[in-house]
Amino acid sequence: MREEKVLIPSTAIKLKGLLNIQEALPVKGGVILCHPHPQYGGDMYNSVSTTAVESASQEGYSTLRFNFRGVGESREFFKTT
Repeated sequence: MREEKVLIPSTAIKLKGLLNIQEALPVKGGVILCHPHPQYGGDMYNSVSTTAVESASQEGYSTLRFNFRGVGESREFFKTT
C-alpha cells in the first residue's frame, strides 16, 4: 500500500491527510475515514484508522484519511464569526 501526503486547503482551515489510490486491484470506489475523537487518542495514525485503511485497501477501495483541525499539522487559519 502506497500512501501520499495531501494538503486539503479551505478558506478558514488546512487539513493534512493521506491518500491511498488503489493500484493493485480493480478500484471498487473510495472511502473517506475520520479518526476517533482527539481527546481519546484519535488521529489519522490511530490503530482504528490504520486497520480500517488496510481493510478497505485489501477489498479494492482507495482511501483518504485526514486529521481534523487542531490535530497534528491540521489547523485553523482564523476564527470565523
